[in-house]
Amino acid sequence: MRSVRKLIRGVKLRVTVGGFVDASVVALAGAVGLAIGLRVVERVVGVPMAWDVLAWVLPAGAVVGGLAYALWRRPNASRVARLIDERAELRETLSTALAVEHEEGAWSRAITLSAEERAGKLRPAMIAPVRAPRHWAWPIGLGAALAAGWFLVPRIDVLGMLAAADDRAAAERELLEVQTEANEREQRIESMLASRGIDPTDLQEEEAPGGDLDLPRSREQIERAQLRKLTSLRDRLEELRQGEDGQRLEAARDLMEQLRRPGPGPMDEMARAMARGEFGKAQEALEQLRQQAESGNMSAEEAAALQAQFENMASQLEQMAENRESAIRAMERAGIPREEAERLAQQGNAEQIQQALQQANPNMSESQCQGLANKLAGQCKACDGAGQMAQAMRQIAQAMGEQGQQQGQQGQQGMSQRASQGMDQLGQSLSEMEQLAQDMAGLDETFEQAMAEMASLGESMGQESWAQLAGGMQGEGQTGQWQPGDPQGGGQGSGGPGQQGGSRSPEAQEAPFTLEARRSPVHTRGGPVIGSRFVYGEQVVGEARAGFSEAVEQSGKAAAEALETRRVPREYHDAVKRYFGRLERTARDGETTPAPPSDPE
Repeated sequence: MRSVRKLIRGVKLRVTVGGFVDASVVALAGAVGLAIGLRVVERVVGVPMAWDVLAWVLPAGAVVGGLAYALWRRPNASRVARLIDERAELRETLSTALAVEHEEGAWSRAITLSAEERAGKLRPAMIAPVRAPRHWAWPIGLGAALAAGWFLVPRIDVLGMLAAADDRAAAERELLEVQTEANEREQRIESMLASRGIDPTDLQEEEAPGGDLDLPRSREQIERAQLRKLTSLRDRLEELRQGEDGQRLEAARDLMEQLRRPGPGPMDEMARAMARGEFGKAQEALEQLRQQAESGNMSAEEAAALQAQFENMASQLEQMAENRESAIRAMERAGIPREEAERLAQQGNAEQIQQALQQANPNMSESQCQGLANKLAGQCKACDGAGQMAQAMRQIAQAMGEQGQQQGQQGQQGMSQRASQGMDQLGQSLSEMEQLAQDMAGLDETFEQAMAEMASLGESMGQESWAQLAGGMQGEGQTGQWQPGDPQGGGQGSGGPGQQGGSRSPEAQEAPFTLEARRSPVHTRGGPVIGSRFVYGEQVVGEARAGFSEAVEQSGKAAAEALETRRVPREYHDAVKRYFGRLERTARDGETTPAPPSDPE
């Protein structure tokens, strides 16, 4: 009975798989039909469906249902044996053999042997061949109907739930975009903080009313939270810009503008850079002077001129260092006695000046006292810096003078150690001011970046507010029928009680008009000079061609008149004509060389 049972097992498996396929096809058709019904309900009634979930739940449910049905209707061995007898025309040989398998009679053994012999000649594929499912066209037809009805079913949305779902989805997408932009902006803010060495905890953010800054729930809350942070960053940067270092740099540049040219000599480029407040270029020019002096390429005349220039610059800087009268007068106006003001001006300590201002003016706020103290301390420290530069220049000048007296030919003997030390001290002072200028420039750049971020954020918030306003006004401003009411009241248009959001009159038309371009003569008059600034710079030698041409034209007319009136003797007419003719050609060709005198005739 081994062949019989093997055949029964093979046929049973094929029958079970075929039943599973048939049941799955029917279940899939039912799932597609259910999807059609859900789509109709969604479009007509307005109940949103989670199609991203249904797209895999319905097919998976159909397969699971088909498998469960196939296992439930799985045939037993007797039923499979009868199926084999029926399809192989064995006249109940296999089913009878299964029934008498355990009997000992001769007839039973004969039936069993006959069934074993016939089962060995059969294959499961002969009894249960592979075939297409009986209802294979159902899911295909229903799928085509679903695909067509997906776009053809009109959207009625009786309950309005679809519109609400669309609004929620749009709000979620917008919130995601805003959050992405906020994260990028947050990274830029952190980069700005790191570039200036500001601790994020130092930014004082005001608590938003009715919400937590760490848990934003809407676009407005996210943007407002970042706007508060940017505002705090801007205030912090402005505080640093207006701090003691910023005031010191501004005061130092004001002092440098007062420098005058220290006479001709090798120091011209350095003096020009210092007068312009370009401390880096001044340091480079000083280094070139050092190299020139150390290499012995400077003549005695150049060394003497350089010494005179250093002495002149030292005298100017010493006067600036001692002149703290403006800071003293400012403290006196603030109520600080003269003696104490002089002492504070010499010390240049911002904290002490602030304490003195608070004691002398209790009505001044802390921020006002701090700002004034930073300004005055910056002026005093700028004077100290000018004094250090003056001391270094004085040392250089004295060392060069002593060396010139001792050696006679200082330019060819190099530079003394004392002069080198003075240049080191002067270079250190210039380097310190250049570093301060770079720090302030970095602060200005970061401040501009923060302002640009605030402008971008404000523009985004403004566009959102305008979009909401335009959306609220959409559909308004229509002209309606007249009805009694308060003419000063508010309405959606003209024609009803009141006017708002609509035209002033139902019959309003644009009046004809014309445009005429006209230019009015304007006579400008020279007024008083509001402000002026002089910085010694390189002289540019030009050519006064316009004045020369005008003079030639006027003199030519005068000469022609003199010839016509016979004020010039007849024998000189040709010489005068040739002379003024050459002048006219020179003015016309742009030549700057004067015309040679004419040959007397």
